[in-house]
Amino acid sequence: MARFDPETYVRYRIAYPPSVFEGLRPWVGSIGGTSGIRAADLGAGTGYSALSLIRALPVSKLVLIEPDPSMLEVAVQTLADVESQIEYRVASGEDSIEDLEVDLVLAASSWHWMDPARSLEVIRKVLRPGGVFFVVEYQFPKLEGLGDVNEWVRREFNLRWRAEGQRPRGSLFELTESVRCAESFSQRGSLRVEHTLEFTLEEFVGVIRSQSRYLAYEARLDESLRLRERERMLEALRLLWGGRANVPGSYSLEGYWFVKRWG
Repeated sequence: MARFDPETYVRYRIAYPPSVFEGLRPWVGSIGGTSGIRAADLGAGTGYSALSLIRALPVSKLVLIEPDPSMLEVAVQTLADVESQIEYRVASGEDSIEDLEVDLVLAASSWHWMDPARSLEVIRKVLRPGGVFFVVEYQFPKLEGLGDVNEWVRREFNLRWRAEGQRPRGSLFELTESVRCAESFSQRGSLRVEHTLEFTLEEFVGVIRSQSRYLAYEARLDESLRLRERERMLEALRLLWGGRANVPGSYSLEGYWFVKRWG
């Protein structure tokens, strides 16, 4: 079984709206000129963050870098109608990709999987002076009026589904501390956006199953145990859901962008 499940990602993963990238507009003209920017998406997954990026900003070339070939196959389909020049590479954020020279490096819900020191050195090499490294993630949705469900999810993510020896990931601010302290970069902006939406029980379970930590947990199980785990989760949440139809929820998008210094 692949580490991640592209079908679950496509069906349930919460997407990044193009508005997430609008804060980068002041830099686009100075970096990319009239022809548009060249960008690399680290941990590109199924290509949905890349699609939002292209819809928000003028991108002349985009390189999707993803270690899971099955995810990258879906990304090819996601971006099939995009007119920008697209390149796909099966690689990780720590791999040697120094042949690239880009104006923007994006890490959307992928930075927490990477080795910060090694990845930052790669980013420093491929990013042009004045270029931007943009890190963005979303917090798992919280349901209104269903605190028991929120607590169940928090407990499962932090205890049952966490790999042995895996440390708590911390906030995105903490995860990007190494970038903030790096001499080659200066922090230029941040964002925090609240979004609201409604979930059926099936959709909420699907969002859980699209999360990286849960998918990595499933990948450690054989087929029978995976099915039993899904049944256990559905039964537990059904009891806590209490027969409700659509339940409102909210989630936060958080991001930071850093500019590579000249010289």
